[in-house]
Amino acid sequence: MAATFALVECLTKLFIAGFAGRVSGWLGRCGKGFNRTCGGLFVLLGAWLPLSR
Repeated sequence: MAATFALVECLTKLFIAGFAGRVSGWLGRCGKGFNRTCGGLFVLLGAWLPLSR
C-alpha cells in the first residue's frame, strides 16, 4: 500500500511540474488578470457560503 501511494504521489508531482512548465509562459503574460479573476471568484464564493444555509 505504501508503494502504491509513493508511485501515485510521484506521478502526480511529475504531472503538476509538467503542467506548470507549459503554463508558465502564459501566466507571465496574463498573470495579473488571472489572479484578479480567481480572486473575484473566491470573494463571490465567500459571500455565497453564508447565504446558502
